[in-house]
Amino acid sequence: MQGRSERVAAVVNGVLVVLLPLALLVAGNSINFDQSDASVTANVPGSPRLLAMVPSLTRMTFVLLPFALLAGWRTWVYARRWCDRQDRGWWAVWEAGACGFILALLYLAPGIVTRPAEAPPYVIVYGGAALVLGVLAGLLLRTTAILVLELRKSPTA
Repeated sequence: MQGRSERVAAVVNGVLVVLLPLALLVAGNSINFDQSDASVTANVPGSPRLLAMVPSLTRMTFVLLPFALLAGWRTWVYARRWCDRQDRGWWAVWEAGACGFILALLYLAPGIVTRPAEAPPYVIVYGGAALVLGVLAGLLLRTTAILVLELRKSPTA
């Protein structure tokens, strides 16, 4: 039963990494921020707004898929350690923060290479923000993994 719990936790976190950003994208697109009277939005009858978002949702899913696979694999590793009482999973939170920081550096890399003297403030601000977001994502994933593992514990244990 223990091996199945680890796999379930890994799948839950992998699915969460894909579905949560997609849900935020859908929610963000459903809010109309434009308050001016100069724009007109045409809604074709029978064509829901979500259907128009399918191409961007599909692209975003493919972008998120490698992160979901990484999160699932790392969840499985840490869930095994959690069940063996070898680790409490805090290192996973820092790994997620480091992933966010590295992604920010990769995004900033062209600017860092072309204008290295101007790069430090951008690295600090954007890298720091990505680090914080990564740590928050890591905390969320750690919490969901622990919840799944605790809910799937056998009553005899």
